[in-house]
Amino acid sequence: MSNESSRASSADGEQVDERVAKFMGAGSGVMSGVALAAASYFVFDTNALLFGALVGLLSAVGSSLFMPWILQQSEESSAAEETTGFDTTEPETDAGGINTAAFGAGLEIAAVGMFTLRLVFEDILLAVGGGVAIGLGVFLVGSVLFGYAE
Repeated sequence: MSNESSRASSADGEQVDERVAKFMGAGSGVMSGVALAAASYFVFDTNALLFGALVGLLSAVGSSLFMPWILQQSEESSAAEETTGFDTTEPETDAGGINTAAFGAGLEIAAVGMFTLRLVFEDILLAVGGGVAIGLGVFLVGSVLFGYAE
């Protein structure tokens, strides 16, 4: 009977950790989205509102997808190091989580790339196209590298 209660509390602890990671990801997404949107609005003269909203939305969604994966990876590695002194655990492969994290990283980098390209070249079409290309490249490379990291 005590085994069932310890398993239930362990399962609840994992669910709480996952919820906290998602909450922190959402908070990080809101902060980065608002920061980039405000910076875009105040820095650029033409089409600042639309461009700022696009950059802020991409940044917010990307950060909210990427941050929970980073937090969970950090928690798993620190828990393994506390018990053994070094990391000996075999990680579970979750291709969906890796792809979501890589997609989030791609969106976040695409937003920063759009802002940077617009700042340098002052052309909105070049900024959007270049940012999307950069984000796609980060997603493709990240999908492979995050798989190796696990």
